[in-house]
Amino acid sequence: MVRPINTAAFARLTGAALRRSRCFTIFMRRDTSTGVGLPAKATLHLRADFSPPGGRAQRRESKCTEELKGVSPVIDNKFVGKEYPATEYEIGREKMKEYATAIDDKNPLYFEREVGEASEYGENIAPPNFAAVYNLMGCAQMFFDPDLSLNMAMLVHGEQDFEFIKPVKPGDVITTSGKIVDIKSKGNNDIIVFEGRSVNQDGDPVTVGRATFVIRGGN
Repeated sequence: MVRPINTAAFARLTGAALRRSRCFTIFMRRDTSTGVGLPAKATLHLRADFSPPGGRAQRRESKCTEELKGVSPVIDNKFVGKEYPATEYEIGREKMKEYATAIDDKNPLYFEREVGEASEYGENIAPPNFAAVYNLMGCAQMFFDPDLSLNMAMLVHGEQDFEFIKPVKPGDVITTSGKIVDIKSKGNNDIIVFEGRSVNQDGDPVTVGRATFVIRGGN
């Protein structure tokens, strides 16, 4: 079953949950494409080495440990290949323009109807990186997957790859199927890779995206 995801609500929920944590100080950055504040990094404050036994810092460490119960110590490789329900997103003309404005791309193919209609596409098209809006929606399902129990306070978006196959246009309905394609450890960090494959309403492939997430210090 196709399940639309409200990505803006997800971003707000994630930021609010992290900011409420008693263990972590969250520094926020603002995503220039959406205007949504997203967690940039989290710092764990532990000062047990400088406090007497049973002192304040040790109690703080115990409280942090208690809050993080349920977080897996490592990400099990058995989850490679796990698929998530498809997400659906309808391309909106104004959303395309807003995105192009946010990234300061003034290509008339994104803005002017006459230019779009006279082009080989017969219509305005979205900027290629607009794929970040519809192709990554399934990541929210992975983030909140109780089987994975990802440590969101230490998770950062490390790398993003897109393969652009066909432009998307206003009115296109994009369905994206997502799955985990890789899990590995590097140094003290855990790495998990999510792949989204997007098709339009005609079943034509439009974008393949791979998002790499790093859990600093391991999960």
